[in-house]
Amino acid sequence: MMIGIVGGMGPWATADLLDKIAQETIADVDQDHVPVLVMSRPAEVDDRTTFMMGNGTINPGVQVARQVDELIRCGATVVGMPCNTLHLPRIFKHVEEAARDVRLVSIVASAVKSITERYPQGTRVGLLATAATMTFGLYDEPLKEAGFRVVQLDEAGCAKVHAEGLYGDFGIKRTPGTVSDAALGVIFGAARELEALGADVIALACTELPIVLEHTDHALVPGVPFLDPTRALARSLVDAFAPSKLKAPLPHKMESPPNG
Repeated sequence: MMIGIVGGMGPWATADLLDKIAQETIADVDQDHVPVLVMSRPAEVDDRTTFMMGNGTINPGVQVARQVDELIRCGATVVGMPCNTLHLPRIFKHVEEAARDVRLVSIVASAVKSITERYPQGTRVGLLATAATMTFGLYDEPLKEAGFRVVQLDEAGCAKVHAEGLYGDFGIKRTPGTVSDAALGVIFGAARELEALGADVIALACTELPIVLEHTDHALVPGVPFLDPTRALARSLVDAFAPSKLKAPLPHKMESPPNG
């Protein structure tokens, strides 16, 4: 019995999830940590956004489902994937079928749960994510059903985050181990736009984006906290596998309903 992770989407985001699983686990020595099996074979999984935007013929969900099968055969009883775009229904349905006999933990459900625990209904949640996640509204309905309001950039703003901040020549996916000043400029410029649009909290809904917070002072958008879906997923995975090992959550800052 162990946690199984389908990684490689991308590799740096996978390492970030492993780091946060360790951080969120109650442990005094190595042996206290939860068992985790990671399968990271990125060359075997086509780009999720390319497929969803109509430029790919192979459904990445089918490819990921094969890896889920392997993880289960190796003993995984709880499965998670550090990729938001992979959770779009057209892709995710294949993964759900492969994981029907184990506990499949959704990063979207984990993030919405974290927001619900931290912020009151009516909070305006800004979203930063890949083009496909934004175009197909992965977070829109779950957030609205939970009583939150969604704040998004316009099409050009979303495209800039995707094409420059994530996938561009200086984008986060091209520079594992560091985040360029140019990428930081794009991401925090987008965050400031969301603040201007009224966002009370910003969800970094691509698993490369939370890594940005490790490379800045966190204060480029004063007064607007960030929500890290990767950390939410890490907590949900530990909770699903061994609830007694999950650390208590850190206190949040927003205690009263936002105005407006």
